[in-house]
Amino acid sequence: MGDHKQRRMTVRFSQGLPAVVLVSTALACASCSSASPKPAATPSATHLTAAQVLPPLLQCFIDHRLISQSALQSGKDNVPPDDSSTWIRDGKVTENEHLGAWFSDNSAIVIKGNTLGDWMTAVEANRKAWPTSICGAMPAVK
Repeated sequence: MGDHKQRRMTVRFSQGLPAVVLVSTALACASCSSASPKPAATPSATHLTAAQVLPPLLQCFIDHRLISQSALQSGKDNVPPDDSSTWIRDGKVTENEHLGAWFSDNSAIVIKGNTLGDWMTAVEANRKAWPTSICGAMPAVK
């Protein structure tokens, strides 16, 4: 039982209240539905979401000038526009629908031998794939 409390606290601090409710519900349902208890599924500490990865990854690549200005201006003529002016505020990448649209159109940009989409997929699957040699340590993500 003490093990479950420890997991819930870990989830609360790393994923927020909704995850705590889901894990608590999963724990409660697991004990109801099966005669033999199974380990509760907890979110992996290594898997991240696109919303957690894309802003800091793009910020790094932009700060190191690894994405061209023409690529950043891509989408300027779209309606509504989704160029970098719609998702960079005060020099910082902000996650919004325009950023997602820009990424969809530009995920094939090659950065240090991998496409932006490949970087995203790798880091989402395992934070150890973060390009530390380019970006330094991965920033804390919520």
